[in-house]
Amino acid sequence: MSRVPQLTGKVVVDAMGSDQAPHAEIDGALAAARDLDVKVILVGQPEKVEPELRRCGWRGQGDRGIEFIEAAEVIGMDEPVATAVRRKKKSSLRIGAKLVDEGLADGFVSAGNTGAAMAT
Repeated sequence: MSRVPQLTGKVVVDAMGSDQAPHAEIDGALAAARDLDVKVILVGQPEKVEPELRRCGWRGQGDRGIEFIEAAEVIGMDEPVATAVRRKKKSSLRIGAKLVDEGLADGFVSAGNTGAAMAT
């Protein structure tokens, strides 16, 4: 008999996924936390994500339903999937997928490299 996973009420968002990252990802995360009553874990590069979060009024971990986890690397849209996933262990994609795998979040969303997201 398989065990039913305990839901966390958290969703991980790859803050580095889109062409305009992290603006759209942060706006969406804040809207989801506010309107859908979910907690959002943003994963990305702190030098890009944290200033944008502060611009939106975020004051730190847990504020406005948002947590932030640092990712030192990003997998680009044009990178070969197998190589990128294997070599970039500290990428926002790998970290986000690992959080779900470890049961720390219920789902993972990325507007980034689809092949790399599926491979993680």
